[in-house]
Amino acid sequence: MTVWDRCSDGVQGFSREQVNPNHLIIDLGGEPVTGDGWENKGERFLSEASVDRTLQALTPGEREMIVRQYGSLDKWIRSSQHGFLGASCAIVVDGWESYVPGRAREGRLVFERRETQRHTFTGEAAAYYQPAFDVTRMRRTVSMNDTGVAWAVDDLRADSLHDFTWRIWLRRGARMTGPLGVRLDLPSGAGMTFAWLTEADDAAQRGGQVEMKPLPTFPGGMSGAPWPEPGSERCDLTVPGRRVRFVTCLVPEGVDGLMIRRIAGGVWEAAWEGGADRFELPPEIEAVPDPEPVSGEQGTPVGFAYDLDDQPYGMLDEPDAALLAALDGPPVGEWRRTGAAMQTLTVRGNREAMPKIVALLLDVRQNYTVHSVAAWCLGHARYAPALEVLRRMMDLPEVNTAARARWAVGRMETQVLA
Repeated sequence: MTVWDRCSDGVQGFSREQVNPNHLIIDLGGEPVTGDGWENKGERFLSEASVDRTLQALTPGEREMIVRQYGSLDKWIRSSQHGFLGASCAIVVDGWESYVPGRAREGRLVFERRETQRHTFTGEAAAYYQPAFDVTRMRRTVSMNDTGVAWAVDDLRADSLHDFTWRIWLRRGARMTGPLGVRLDLPSGAGMTFAWLTEADDAAQRGGQVEMKPLPTFPGGMSGAPWPEPGSERCDLTVPGRRVRFVTCLVPEGVDGLMIRRIAGGVWEAAWEGGADRFELPPEIEAVPDPEPVSGEQGTPVGFAYDLDDQPYGMLDEPDAALLAALDGPPVGEWRRTGAAMQTLTVRGNREAMPKIVALLLDVRQNYTVHSVAAWCLGHARYAPALEVLRRMMDLPEVNTAARARWAVGRMETQVLA
């Protein structure tokens, strides 16, 4: 699976709306092979040089907002770094692994072909990197045949020379099998073997080596993490050039001797003990024009997957008195019922519930879902006494509450102006 969905439109949202240009997700037999996710100890796992570059790229207004919301720039880095580009299985440019665009960016599907024996698709992700880098193409093609052997071909182009790094986060236990080979044996006994070939400025590169580094805290072994044990093996392969290709073959078993050779332009063969596979890049992919470059302004319209006029929960069939009582200091673990009770009273037009909902919005003990539904309720009811409280919530790091607070303020200000 490859991901190129929209990243955050501002500095407070990268922990959820990550920068993931053509992020590669691999499972084998139901077990995760690659991952990203939460860092579980608040320790910086991205390089100091890249973090310094990110902080220098912030505007004075962004710095002020971050300090107001997080308390310090360092706390923002520690709590948001798992959403920066280098925390995904993606291409890093010039070592800037803590890069974030600062505006909403997204990739797009530019090619797909489904055949009986092979499925191939291509995602274009140049918009994430522009205009910070002069890249014109950041294109990843993924192809899998009916035996499960997969290829990933990254075609990267820029107007000037850059160091391009092919990055992947593997489960612990991965090991080098050679300068351009890695093998991972999973707890189930299944395995996967990787090999790479690189091309720079149209010449096949035989040199270079994968650099493997263990990261003990990323991703974190916790609820919602990609795998139960904390930590990972970060694999990087760096090639300088203006026109660079990374050709990767993934064999869904532990094999020996896996190597790739170029047969012709756009044709490669992988061979290993007991098997072989050949892949030819469909010529239609090369015919796809490079995307129009994006400017420093927002590259894509920012919306939300949910309609904020919709009800977050279903209605409860209980009398108002019981629902009002449920809003008086509800236990944190009952956040689903608390949200449904707030919504039901709001839709019924019960104004007695509004001060209680404001109190829950300000209750730091409650789940963020309670806060976001409270903001929805106050906006839906156009409860004017909550306007200033909602304005303070518009720039929260928690993107769901901030989004609904902005929506609520917009509804109220429209009513006031009318």
